Amino acid sequence: MSSTLNRQNIGLNLIHQNVRGLQTKTNIFFNNLSISQIDIALITESRLCPSILDSELCDSARFDVFRRDRTTRGDAFGGGVLIACAKRFGARRRFDLEHNDLECMCISIPARTLGSLCDLSIICAYIPPNQRLPSRIQKLCEILSKLFNSHPDDHFSLAGDFNLPCIEWKQGHPINTATELLNLTAFLGLNQYNFFFNTHNNLLDLIYSNTSLIISKSPLVKEDIFHPAIDICVIDIVLLSIKRTNTKRYLYNKVDYNAVNYYFSKYDWTSLECLPLHDAIDKFYSILYESISQFVPHKTLSHTYTYPMWYTKALINIIKEKAKYHHIWKKYNNPNNYASFSKLRQRVKNVEKSCYSEYIRNSEDKIKSTPKLIWTYVKSKRNNKSAYPGVMLYKDETISNQYDICNAFNNFFCKNFISPASQYKEQSYKEVLSLNTKHKPLFTIAIYY
Repeated sequence: MSSTLNRQNIGLNLIHQNVRGLQTKTNIFFNNLSISQIDIALITESRLCPSILDSELCDSARFDVFRRDRTTRGDAFGGGVLIACAKRFGARRRFDLEHNDLECMCISIPARTLGSLCDLSIICAYIPPNQRLPSRIQKLCEILSKLFNSHPDDHFSLAGDFNLPCIEWKQGHPINTATELLNLTAFLGLNQYNFFFNTHNNLLDLIYSNTSLIISKSPLVKEDIFHPAIDICVIDIVLLSIKRTNTKRYLYNKVDYNAVNYYFSKYDWTSLECLPLHDAIDKFYSILYESISQFVPHKTLSHTYTYPMWYTKALINIIKEKAKYHHIWKKYNNPNNYASFSKLRQRVKNVEKSCYSEYIRNSEDKIKSTPKLIWTYVKSKRNNKSAYPGVMLYKDETISNQYDICNAFNNFFCKNFISPASQYKEQSYKEVLSLNTKHKPLFTIAIYY
């Protein structure tokens, strides 16, 4: 069996945890999320503020981060919810299902990215235990009703810290209190799957779903005694295998620019003067792309998962072995396979911690001689690796393809900012582009303003 993880025939992996604050745990959270097979992380009581960047919490090339930080002081210190969802799912945040007085977020994942017949809607909520809890439960019920009325056929999961210790559970069924929430979830066909009781024998964190789930324990950060971490596998959603495509990287530093200049100087640029503006631009770009194809060498790159820089080959091999046993355990649900996976998981955490500590020590030594390294690290956290948003909503249509996103921007600006041609004044600039400065300009560009 291959040591790499084949995602085919594996259910969707989620984790829910009340972390009791991430501000001092960003490194641990980032590292543990990096070595896990988690697709979606649902976090309550994040206690984050705008000064903490998304890239400090997880790999921005791998996850889309949705946050609702507590910005008001109406409640005591704490609160906040966060959802980190794998980019390949193209998740969209449902702002229409949020309420100002309720720390709750909903994301929608399209069926095509899941290999499913139905979309998946996920709600993550945190309801603090104070006098406003009943009214917030009522608002959450209104959101649930609105979501189910608009998307009755979707897969659905609800996870959160509801702070309802008054509910008593017997053989999977509640026997008193919180009647509105319990009656609504029962009416909607949602089953409660979490039965990891805390040290006070209560269930404060609840996991509802209308699909079959397998529940286990695997915390991302140190567990709080009142809130056990919950690892969730949605077995009714079988993920498709990841198709990795190769890309070209052009090596512009190895171009024979004398040959390029000769190629351009021999072209009859006057042929563009008789063409309409848009046709002339298209023709110009076709000539440019043809020159790139002829004169610029390239190499083919295959897309592989990139690990953090402090990962050693030994650690990467253990991670792959752990992924293999995780796949086997999820497929056959054999306790022996889980025991092997659990041992490898602990070994990965120990080795990763050692590698990270060594990386920090080396970095501190290098900073003494090269202080600018600290700013290189800070800039790497601030920079977004993609110039395009992962998902865009335009005219009630969700767009995830970069080409379609560009066209949506074009349509928007065309309808709002382009005036009739008669309102423009034309002026010619003959010195705008000259490919050979020893001769006259090769053609004229007409600029409208």
